[in-house]
Amino acid sequence: PAVLRKERGLFVHSNKQKEEWKIEPGPEATTLVIGDSNLRCVYNVPSHWEVHALPGAKFQHVAAIASKMRKEKMPQLEHVILQVGINHRDRSQFPVDDTEKMMTELSKLGVDVSYVGVSFGENLDIDEQRNVNSLNETMKLSFDNKFVDPLPDSEVEIEPTDKFGIHYTEETANNIFRKMQDHERKLRKADVIYKPKNM
Repeated sequence: PAVLRKERGLFVHSNKQKEEWKIEPGPEATTLVIGDSNLRCVYNVPSHWEVHALPGAKFQHVAAIASKMRKEKMPQLEHVILQVGINHRDRSQFPVDDTEKMMTELSKLGVDVSYVGVSFGENLDIDEQRNVNSLNETMKLSFDNKFVDPLPDSEVEIEPTDKFGIHYTEETANNIFRKMQDHERKLRKADVIYKPKNM
């Protein structure tokens, strides 16, 4: 199937035809997490959250997905959390155009957007580590208090059989997922989350 629902609130998309990816949050979803394949093993998704795992996702794919979303079809949506970036690890130049297009499309939804810094293990080669660190630094400057710090590399465990060296163990993936939940709780406590005018 193009989209597999693994448990309540968690959807894993096929990576066969990325250009056909689309996300239509359900009527209860106030928080939407858009990420790469590392989200496919998260569990205990909070109520009113939807998590979409898109294997191989890059910023241009998120931009294309967001361009198909319509605010009037999801008036309840308040917060989008992005967990995408590891698939840019081979790029020494920051993907400026793709990032700007992604943020332009997301801004049309009238929601808050947070970014989860990319966590990676010590098995990435030096150039890839440098590239990901640079991406994280740039995104932290852009997102400020809506940036979720990555885990220290000493706390990142990669699946031993993963030939790419980027796929987290279930424990690491869920540690990052809990950081997302903590981040949203802090934003809500500070009343930073976007509130539609009719609420």
